[in-house]
Amino acid sequence: MPTKQAARERPEALIIDRPCNKVSHIQSAIGSRVMCQPGASRRSARANNATLLARVAEVQNLVSNSCSNQEEMLHLIRHQRKSSEDQAQKLDDVKQQLVEQDTSSRNILVVAGEALSAILQVKDLLVQFSQDAINIQVIFNSMHLRSMDPNKELPAIIEDALGRQIPIPPEWLDSLDWDNVLCIFAYEEA
Repeated sequence: MPTKQAARERPEALIIDRPCNKVSHIQSAIGSRVMCQPGASRRSARANNATLLARVAEVQNLVSNSCSNQEEMLHLIRHQRKSSEDQAQKLDDVKQQLVEQDTSSRNILVVAGEALSAILQVKDLLVQFSQDAINIQVIFNSMHLRSMDPNKELPAIIEDALGRQIPIPPEWLDSLDWDNVLCIFAYEEA
């Protein structure tokens, strides 16, 4: 593998491109390095290996923490996105309710305008009715005063130039044909 070969030649040039497999790559690179060095350098290599393994473990912890932090961040972002979508849906619902309420308000305003117009017409009719009632009261009062007239129940008397008198009952006065009455007078004179 090219990564193992690079680790044998130059351990500082080791590139870790996959965080999950980095420990196994580093450990295998360190193990092959230890086997390649004889004697005194083995002790030095073991110390370097221990330091390197400690650093690898530290990097592994950091990467693990970073991964868990990223997973938490991803979870929070997904949660925030869902909350934002829910809020957007609620805003759409509120907008729809406002449109419906605006339509209802306009309809109520039209009905209220028509009702106000009808109320004003009823008011005008009541004013006219009260004026008519006042006029009827005035006429009734004037008729009541006429009933005090002493000649009201007496027959109407028509007198000609010769002094002849013809009594006409009061109930006939409204239905009497005056042309016929004149003919009767003319007949009596003849």
